[in-house]
Amino acid sequence: MFYDWLLKNGRVIDPASGTDRVANIGIADGEVAYIGTIDDTASAREVADLAGCIVCPGLIDTHLHAYGALSCLNPDTLGILSGVTAMVDAGSCGAYNYPEMQVLLDEACETDWFAFLHLQPLGVTGGTGEHYKFVRSMSGIPLAQMSEWVGPEGRVRGLKIPAFGPIGIEPVHLAKSVARMLGIPLYIHIGDFMVRPQLITTPAVLNLLEQGDMATHVYTGVYGGPYTEGGLAAKELKAARDRGVILDVGFGSFNFNFTMARIGFEQGIFPDTISSDLQNRNVTGPAKSLCHVMSLFLAMGMSVPEVLACVTSNAAKAIYAEPWRGRITLGGRADITVLKLEEGDFRFRDCDGQEISGRQRLVPLKVWKAGKKIDCRPEAVEELENWMVEKNEDGPLRVELDGVDREFLRLLDKRARKIPWKLQNIHETLEQSMADSEIPLRRAIALVQSMCLTKPFPMCTATLLRDLGQDRTGKYIESMLAA
Repeated sequence: MFYDWLLKNGRVIDPASGTDRVANIGIADGEVAYIGTIDDTASAREVADLAGCIVCPGLIDTHLHAYGALSCLNPDTLGILSGVTAMVDAGSCGAYNYPEMQVLLDEACETDWFAFLHLQPLGVTGGTGEHYKFVRSMSGIPLAQMSEWVGPEGRVRGLKIPAFGPIGIEPVHLAKSVARMLGIPLYIHIGDFMVRPQLITTPAVLNLLEQGDMATHVYTGVYGGPYTEGGLAAKELKAARDRGVILDVGFGSFNFNFTMARIGFEQGIFPDTISSDLQNRNVTGPAKSLCHVMSLFLAMGMSVPEVLACVTSNAAKAIYAEPWRGRITLGGRADITVLKLEEGDFRFRDCDGQEISGRQRLVPLKVWKAGKKIDCRPEAVEELENWMVEKNEDGPLRVELDGVDREFLRLLDKRARKIPWKLQNIHETLEQSMADSEIPLRRAIALVQSMCLTKPFPMCTATLLRDLGQDRTGKYIESMLAA
């Protein structure tokens, strides 16, 4: 057989099949066509000698933020450029702005992406006090539309809601009911951040979860963490694990603590999935990348195959991915990550300033994405221009407008001057103006971005206008129409 690529001499680790040996992999037509020891370089168009490297299924990051104010200019810096072939945006959007996220990420990403949809209709960005009322009843939840985004062909693989004490337990009950109706897992954020609420809901929330549901930030040190306050919800977390609830790391900026993780490990509570919770505020530290977080767990005593299982086969199962994803299997799509296991003296920091040392770290070198070779550039995510949202201060960018553009802007201007300047109202005004002008969603996004940003950024249009302000929005639209 003739191969497009022959990957030679790598240490193939595939936790799904228990494989851990030096082997060669042949890739043809974007699929894995051979796994074995035959070294027939004459039958391959391209040959990669990967001696000394780990060859594993494409990494899956089950929690990061590729859309919204926490994202990056180039979402692929969170994905394939960091060795990750599939990523899950965990709650950056809700049902109202999911179509925007789909348009922007499809355009920007070579990385496969999925979503845990936030029950709050505008996602994490809309997660302020004024929006909690929208998760207390079914009135703000467009179930019919959401049902189109789930299932094997859909990108939405879970429903997210935080276990925040101030919002109480009722929204979590509602979220669980919605998740059941949609047939998707419930994905729970554990932890109350910096202020201890009067009511901590973590124990009650963990008791709601069923097999296949997920709890993230299980080693957090903030109020509401399972191991805080002498084991606030340790019993409930163990019982949830025993029921088949998936325990996710969700490292983040505030939500991983070495002391809490050691307590969990001592009690036999190890992660099912390791995720970075990458966002533009932590790519320079402490999270940095999925491989950095994986390396931290090596320093805590997990083996390389155990760590890889958490970002391949376990992660694929958690998001009920295609049968080939998260494994290397004959006839499966050739999504493969190549890693270097470096030896040295490395330091790892948690979200609370504690440090540990480790003797090994995993560095992404290359991926094969559907058989296409891509060189990794993990340093790209830290580049300043990648995570800076540059806003227009002096006026909108000049844009050529057609008749539909002008009608959309006129309607938006007329309505925007009359509404309370809050996210929900701004979003509804945008939706009405798009529908009435019949402007394509992608074009409407581009016009709003030209008003608000010096260069495009995968961010919610309602948030951009809210930050621009009501007065300047009117003035900028006037300027665009006059030009």
